[in-house]
Amino acid sequence: MGRRISDLSKLRIHSIRHVSFEGIGRIENWATEKGHNLSSTLIYEGESLPEPDSFDWLVVMGGPMGAYEKDKFPWLVKEIEFIRQVIASGKQVLGICLGIQLIAEALGAEVFKGKPGMEIGWFPVKLTEAGQNSPYFEDFPRVFTPVQWHGDTFDLPEGAERLVEGSVYENQSFSYGSNVLGLQFHLEFSASCIDRLGKGAGIPNPGSGIQSLEEVLSRKDLFLQGELLLQKLLDNMAKRAA
Repeated sequence: MGRRISDLSKLRIHSIRHVSFEGIGRIENWATEKGHNLSSTLIYEGESLPEPDSFDWLVVMGGPMGAYEKDKFPWLVKEIEFIRQVIASGKQVLGICLGIQLIAEALGAEVFKGKPGMEIGWFPVKLTEAGQNSPYFEDFPRVFTPVQWHGDTFDLPEGAERLVEGSVYENQSFSYGSNVLGLQFHLEFSASCIDRLGKGAGIPNPGSGIQSLEEVLSRKDLFLQGELLLQKLLDNMAKRAA
């Protein structure tokens, strides 16, 4: 049986998590406030992926592994195929950091280590012309400053549209079709998320593309901006997912 019409405003949001120290962050606050239902697969613990009919919206989270490290993390093979199937089903899909890279690979693009090296900290990005016209980024400023925490990047998949670009790593966000959005940056991170990630993953010595953990945690203004932008983004996505 299908879902009742009265249920459609309450979305069933399922996340895939790749490490214990990186959850869904402030996405949980937004979903709880809106009354949506949350579930998750801890794929790093060997949990099975769900049936696609059991959720409306898939959120693929980050992690320190590379999308190409299938020998080291064999569950990546099943996850990438699962993402490909969910995209084909027409359900809403959001990928963040590793998540956007897994989506890119599921769509046939290459994921690889970035030549500039790690990008960790607050770095500005800007909407492309397509991004300014995208319903996902409605009411966003042209330039904003999110947290970055990655060293890998990817080729833009065939048929995808770049929505956000950066000066160090060009591909910061893309859409594919009417149901897929990927973000290389993190709007979902709170200060406690950053602290937990820093302790869990470790942070290299500060350099040209790496800010210290203390510097990142000190920017309360940017954490607040990120929270407000995340709410806009998720509200915009929920309109499409519903």
